[in-house]
Amino acid sequence: MSNQFESYLLHPVEKPITDADAKVELICSKDHPVMEFFYESCFYRHDYVISDSIYALPYTELFLFCSTNGQDDVLDAEVSIEINGQKLTVDKPCCIQIPGFVPHGNMEIRNVKTPVFSFVTGFGAEHVALPEANWVTEGVQPLEEMVLYCDYALEKDPVKVGDQHYVLKYLSGKTMKGEFPNGIFRRFHKTDGWLYVPAAHVHATPEILAYYGTDGWNPYELSGSYTVYIGGEAYTFDKPTLCYFASYVPHCPIDVHKLEKENFWHSLGRSVGAFNAAKTFELPNINVNDGPIELKKPW
Repeated sequence: MSNQFESYLLHPVEKPITDADAKVELICSKDHPVMEFFYESCFYRHDYVISDSIYALPYTELFLFCSTNGQDDVLDAEVSIEINGQKLTVDKPCCIQIPGFVPHGNMEIRNVKTPVFSFVTGFGAEHVALPEANWVTEGVQPLEEMVLYCDYALEKDPVKVGDQHYVLKYLSGKTMKGEFPNGIFRRFHKTDGWLYVPAAHVHATPEILAYYGTDGWNPYELSGSYTVYIGGEAYTFDKPTLCYFASYVPHCPIDVHKLEKENFWHSLGRSVGAFNAAKTFELPNINVNDGPIELKKPW
């Protein structure tokens, strides 16, 4: 096996932590220059001030908060954020979308009873605030249109599909308004193994697939293992991992091996579904038996 794609597999930098640590950072894009957009993941284990100021970014910013208590309708915490002069408070697992150029901040997570998994992302290379002169404060959508809560009605089986189920599914123009990145946040149940994605595909835009444990007190444990195929090469890992795929990089299948505890999994990108418009990128049958493939530019 070659090492062509190993740089696409990102792992948390393990740091000494104590029970007193309120926030445990996991994977940050600034530590991995291969990524083309801003991303940070963490566990909030106690009350924490996420932001103590107001700022605006030149791109849509997305925050996700999900419980680690096994329930998808109870956060076991309360998140508050000021958006364009109005205060939003939520106490359920959710995504919060902040449109580009809209001022927001003064963000806190309070009354944390069990650790909360969270990530924040946006399609900008750097998390740099704009001068106040560039802020947009007029014609901004209502706060309720910026939040997406868990909705089992999005799935044909309202609770469970095999050994997985949706926690959140975010699609631009469908489940939320605005330039929201497309993706799915899932909870994988304990399992003896199953095939999640059966065939390879590509996207015309970058995408991430992320794998995390649900134990905020042991944040560097996955308690399971997966095999992901990139360009026909198989990569197996048993610790929290974010797989970053640049545009046109073939990826999948995904094999879920034995999971001893529940896991979080999510995808995030600008594409909806596979991009197979050109014959060059028709890749439904790539698997480990095919071996490495020769990539066509651009990729």
